[in-house]
Amino acid sequence: MARVMDDFFRQHAAEQPALEQAQAAVEPDDPMLFLYTSGATGIPKAAMLTHKNLISYTNGQNAASDYGKGHTLLLNIPLNHVGGAVMAVIATLNSGNKLVIMDMFVPEETLQVIEKERVTIIGQVPAQYALELLNPNVEKYDLSTIQTAIVSSQPCPSELILAIGQRMGVMPQNSYGLTEVSGAITFTHPRHGEEKLKHSVGAPINTIEIAIMDDKFNILPTGEVGEIAIKGDPVMKGYWKRPDEDARVFDPKGYFHTGGTWAGSTGTGICTSWGGKRRCSSGAARTSIPPRWRRPWPSTPTS
Repeated sequence: MARVMDDFFRQHAAEQPALEQAQAAVEPDDPMLFLYTSGATGIPKAAMLTHKNLISYTNGQNAASDYGKGHTLLLNIPLNHVGGAVMAVIATLNSGNKLVIMDMFVPEETLQVIEKERVTIIGQVPAQYALELLNPNVEKYDLSTIQTAIVSSQPCPSELILAIGQRMGVMPQNSYGLTEVSGAITFTHPRHGEEKLKHSVGAPINTIEIAIMDDKFNILPTGEVGEIAIKGDPVMKGYWKRPDEDARVFDPKGYFHTGGTWAGSTGTGICTSWGGKRRCSSGAARTSIPPRWRRPWPSTPTS
């Protein structure tokens, strides 16, 4: 990717003055991307994500998910979703890596692309992983190049997390996020241990601050249940032409209130559980777990 971009700029060297002029006209807080979100029940509204939001966010995401140079990321989720537009496209541009884009999600085609393109990082919702692992031909494909498998957008059953680890060779990274904060802002990591991978959404990325608050905006002690509030450069500028919504979700200290609830630790600790308090402010995906995952996953054959 880096070499391709260098070639592009060399080919368009005559346009460099115009590019520099355009760059000088842009401020870090200028909106760069509008993504509409309504959560589970609300009216659609556009989250204004700025240049600063997206650079800060992808710096944090890339560090948390070990997305350094030399990787190949597979994108098989919509580009009009924060997962595709930011966590895949902008994160790849920021890191100078290779991005493989599928025009639609087909479980077996995904397995084929992983093998052919030697994909090292994949991020999907739980239902996608489930459909891939339930494919009768899954054992035909070499998935050994995968180094990071991210699960996001909805809770992932612990049986599925273990099945992903068994078949893909890496324990997946569970995560939590929403459109208004540019993407997933917590990630588990294999070093956290299997139990935390199954029952938590991990620790915050290094460019945001998470607080667990009560209804009066007081930060709660570790272990108490409260509303998730987020502060930092990845947090959106606001909703497009919706000052009423801005007033509702931002508190006087600048924290964005998600409407979700967690029992966990404020700051940099592991967040152990989460639920919905005001679901319409959340950007969760609208996918569902296939029925089979409501039953125990059969043990993986050893031979």
